[in-house]
Amino acid sequence: MLTQTIHVMVSQSGLTQVIDIVQGDTGREIECIIDDMQIPQGSGARIYGMKPSGNGFNYACSITGNTVVAEINEQMSAEYGHTLCQISIENDGKNVSTFEILLNVKKSYSGEYPDSGSEVDWLEKYLEEMQKRLDEYIESAQKEISESIQEVDIAIEDIKNKAENGEFSATVKVGSVTTGEPGSAADVKNVGTGQNAIFNFLIPRGYPGPEGPIGATGPPGPQGESGITTPVSGFYTLSVDDNGDLWVYYADVGDPPAFEYDSETGNLYYIIEE
Repeated sequence: MLTQTIHVMVSQSGLTQVIDIVQGDTGREIECIIDDMQIPQGSGARIYGMKPSGNGFNYACSITGNTVVAEINEQMSAEYGHTLCQISIENDGKNVSTFEILLNVKKSYSGEYPDSGSEVDWLEKYLEEMQKRLDEYIESAQKEISESIQEVDIAIEDIKNKAENGEFSATVKVGSVTTGEPGSAADVKNVGTGQNAIFNFLIPRGYPGPEGPIGATGPPGPQGESGITTPVSGFYTLSVDDNGDLWVYYADVGDPPAFEYDSETGNLYYIIEE
């Protein structure tokens, strides 16, 4: 297994991380180190991606400390070209995603790679499962409430019968109706006396329904004024002034980043230490 390590962030985009792989590869894994967020204990992670054809995929990842590991499988490398991915970290029903990671899939000439498919039907399966659980909970809650109401009806009827027989003068009142937490049991308590009953009801609220699908992307907003971002230690930003000069801004607590300009091609390269 070949491990390729990248550093990603969730608070700002920075430079897009690029991973070079070959079409059909299944012996690679991406080790994504989250630099700007501490992953909470008990979190889960998934990698989501869109292939050049528009087919999508999503798979579970493993988490060790602050590192998310995604194994490259046959569907992730099925199409050559640029495949855009994101890592989503999920905890307690909430999620935070990294910015784009680019899988640069080079064409394989061996011919040994699968047909590309789409695996985005996971959302429909997830919604079906959530709806099933919600229906089961509602049915259980309705049963408990019905049984409690029956008990109240029996108690009221008993009090009325005793009152008609002259055993005592009775009153029945509703005290309070409280909404309980989802999953708690329905309950009815008599906080009065046997003769003058006051019933307090506890009825649990239902679980929140499943989250709806993501809406369409809105139109782009107006372009804001250009500014200078002050980077943290170990990072830098690039800016072009009105004269066409390129400036590099970095924190003064570290060494400046190294660049190399190719005058023949006009390309500017960022030099990474080995």
